[in-house]
Amino acid sequence: MRSFDVEGTVTGFGSPDWAATHGAATRTAPVVTACQAAGARGTCKTVMDELAYSISGENMHFGTPDNPAAPGHLPGGSSSGSAVACAASLVDFALGTDTGGSVRVPAAHCGLFGIRPTHGAVSVSGVLPMAQTFDTVGWFARDARTLRRVGHVLLPQSSDSAAFAGDSVQVPPVKVLAVAEDCLRLAGPDAVAAVAALLQAVATTCPGAQASRLKVGAFFKEQCSGLKAFVTGAYSPHSTHADSSSSVDDDDDNNVEGLTALRTALRVLQGHELWAAVGSWVTASQPELGPDIRARLDFAASVTPGAADAASVAVTQARQAAEVLFGGPLGSTFIVLPTVPVPAPAVRQNGAAREDWRARCMAMLSIAGMAGLPQVHLPLGNTPAGLPIGVSLLGPRGGDHALLALAQALAAPAAGAYAASLSAAAGKVTSTGREHSSSSSSSSVPNGHVHSSAASSSTPSAASGASAVDAVIEQLKQKGNVAFKEGRYHDAIEHYSAALHKAPADAAAPQLAAVRAVLLSNRAMAHLKRGDFRACEDDCTSCLAADANNVKALLRRGTARAFVGDLAQAYGDFEAVLAIEPQNKDALGELARLRQLAGGDAA
Repeated sequence: MRSFDVEGTVTGFGSPDWAATHGAATRTAPVVTACQAAGARGTCKTVMDELAYSISGENMHFGTPDNPAAPGHLPGGSSSGSAVACAASLVDFALGTDTGGSVRVPAAHCGLFGIRPTHGAVSVSGVLPMAQTFDTVGWFARDARTLRRVGHVLLPQSSDSAAFAGDSVQVPPVKVLAVAEDCLRLAGPDAVAAVAALLQAVATTCPGAQASRLKVGAFFKEQCSGLKAFVTGAYSPHSTHADSSSSVDDDDDNNVEGLTALRTALRVLQGHELWAAVGSWVTASQPELGPDIRARLDFAASVTPGAADAASVAVTQARQAAEVLFGGPLGSTFIVLPTVPVPAPAVRQNGAAREDWRARCMAMLSIAGMAGLPQVHLPLGNTPAGLPIGVSLLGPRGGDHALLALAQALAAPAAGAYAASLSAAAGKVTSTGREHSSSSSSSSVPNGHVHSSAASSSTPSAASGASAVDAVIEQLKQKGNVAFKEGRYHDAIEHYSAALHKAPADAAAPQLAAVRAVLLSNRAMAHLKRGDFRACEDDCTSCLAADANNVKALLRRGTARAFVGDLAQAYGDFEAVLAIEPQNKDALGELARLRQLAGGDAA
């Protein structure tokens, strides 16, 4: 990659003008010599995004490397050439840099294992700086064993490395695996299905691990007062917007604001530090730059010292908060999240869709960058559309060796669970073309017939006897159903919640109990579509308290429990369905899949 110094060659930084105005390196970067000393043979330098200031993989001057895993789709950047060389089997592993996501995004788009290590764990000497507060050297490999072997060479030796020496499969003593719920809300259905597959693998590979949920953005916003100046998506030093709610844990908008604040603070400080590194060269040389790179450099030049200082404070606080989040023995707590929100976009995609993709990517990627944490991407296979999909594990600072060991232990089971979910979904399409697929593997919203499946993506069921229901409640319910059909799941939840408020549980009218059960089941389905599995579980449990034989609620609760790794409880829900409907195809299919995941034992 053209940001690593190799003695006697020009380090081009993805820019012909940079190469033309800089001389050859006088020494080789220590990270390169370390690989060579361990027996690696350097093959080539590869293309990268211009000045490393992009995550798409495109370069106006050298072109976009062809993605071997997804032809016609972005390879991801800025370490695009390294990822493509590895994905094409031209090399066994490849080095890259990751400041804002430049290893993780290409790994996700090219179907590779990739790691951004703990900030400061691997030397960046002899590597062109972009933003030193966030710069790391990472690497790619096609298998988890090779990824881990490179880590033994490049990562510092510690108690963590001693515990996970060698390259045999070792399972760290995982006690807590938290799902980043707010990241799921930014993710598409393919990414959510990948998270579910990893959780199922954890349930069988790490039986002592407790699955939990975490609103990462809300946590950091609550712990880091410095982030309040960035919640609007821009630096607002006198903003009080972040104080508008006293309970960030229950406010969806604030949860997204936390991720927005992390992304914005990283963008501000990254831009400031990049301009400090290259600004004088840009001003003096007036290089030819790609339009997107020029626009980002214009922003970088505009960052004020006050904004940069505020972002630096937020970084310090975020790294202190991460120590609290990952408290306990090293290697006992990990976070699972999508690496990117959707599979690789098409190369031809541009405009608002491209900007939305970048913004959602950076919201997820900024967590590790701001907190200085290690993150590994695990490829799980291809989506039904044939595009690579995977998932990330985020570990504690300094826990890189444990993280790599866990990735190796989970790689095969998670890929198997993902493949099983695709097979199960394919097997539920009847000969008439009517789909009975699980919502854990399907994201479509078919019209017409409503199946009795939690996992059916159909519109939530309508209540009968509307004439006996208060008109306001019925109107709110119908608004929720319309919003659900249109994919506006947050709005659907709001309407169902308003209807439930009008139909309190202690109301005297007996018919309202049935109405509440329908509303709770409907809202549970909307929560399930948003990836809020515990909220789905809670609503289903409340529904079943009023209607113990509600098949939809049982199926939806079973699906939600399977998503978070509660396989035994999920198994019980699907068995309960069969006690009511012995031939229910969805329950039979889910039970078969759970038996396969658990090696024949639901527990």
